[in-house]
Amino acid sequence: MRRTFVLMTLVGLCIAVTPVAANAAAPAATLFVGADASWVSTGVFVEYGDNLSLRAHGHAITGPLNEFPGAHSGPTGQPFNCPNPGGPGTACNLDGVPYGALVAKIGSTVFLVGGSYHGTALASGEIMLAVNDNMGFHFDNKAGFATQIRTG
Repeated sequence: MRRTFVLMTLVGLCIAVTPVAANAAAPAATLFVGADASWVSTGVFVEYGDNLSLRAHGHAITGPLNEFPGAHSGPTGQPFNCPNPGGPGTACNLDGVPYGALVAKIGSTVFLVGGSYHGTALASGEIMLAVNDNMGFHFDNKAGFATQIRTG
């Protein structure tokens, strides 16, 4: 009995002093980014330079398909860059990248995610996500992307 107690105590001490990696990645947060929202709050905050990984999959539609038959895409977007010169003439979540692409914003810094982004946080603040479209015209969009965010 005493030998069992001593053995259990030693095992407990070994577990208690086992080092944990200082820079262990935080668990991934997964959320749905609806195409009909101009920006989606993730509740995930980062500091400039933090490691950041985003992955997305799914399908988004950025307008009525009877008017815009090519308005559907995966997270890398459509073959047309936003804003379309023949479109509503308003800025997009991120100008110069494809309609329907997944984009992110941290503070005032907006960047392309597409199907994945692996790098560092380009600013400090909450990560916001969107399906790229003309601002004020997300209301007629459908579907969206399941997005996984990992920091650390």
